[in-house]
Amino acid sequence: MFGLLSFRKPEVHKHQGTYIEGFAIPPDAFYKAVEGEIAALGIPDIATARVFYREGGPHTAEREYLRVSRERFAYLVCAAPWGTSFFFSKRFTEKTRSLRVWELIAMLIFLAGAFAAYWHILGLVWGIVIFVLNLIAAAVLCRSVVDMGWNWLDDLLLSLPVVGTFYELYLRPGAYFRDDTRALFVNLVDAIVDRQIAAFTADTDVKLGEFKDLKPESRLAAFVRRVLGS
Repeated sequence: MFGLLSFRKPEVHKHQGTYIEGFAIPPDAFYKAVEGEIAALGIPDIATARVFYREGGPHTAEREYLRVSRERFAYLVCAAPWGTSFFFSKRFTEKTRSLRVWELIAMLIFLAGAFAAYWHILGLVWGIVIFVLNLIAAAVLCRSVVDMGWNWLDDLLLSLPVVGTFYELYLRPGAYFRDDTRALFVNLVDAIVDRQIAAFTADTDVKLGEFKDLKPESRLAAFVRRVLGS
């Protein structure tokens, strides 16, 4: 509630789809094939799950999607009939985090309360010294959590409201390996989905269309396009 225990709505970085006329397969069989190939690779930290989204309002039918997730990133695949045709869609999403104003205020109130406690116990001068030294020590510890292999503490800090947002945005160290594996995760799942679609359509006479970008055009891009007349 109010962003306290949850991320914002996931940001869609990529959304593509294609359809095949006069074609049908059981979606469950396709999802199992994708899940099986992912599991056979033995790559850590990748989870698969079946999720359901409604076609429209609360009383509309549900569609089953396959979600392949890693960290805050998720790859959503849908295989479903569409009239006499069949379509596939792919989405790559990220659960973004940013520090809200109320979260910043809450952090400042917490720090002010902690400083007041140090002042009351140690006096003004030593209270300031010890308080600052403890803040520096906490920051150094947070910057070293990943390097020390304390993944449990990293996960705990990320899950905490307010603190988790501040930790990830300002204290969690960046890593080339993390960036590499995130990019590879996207390309890997994308390749597996395309490979399985090709396998399911290999013995048929259907013509597989190219995946088209379905992500809505941003308002700024649409305005610029109208102004330029392109």
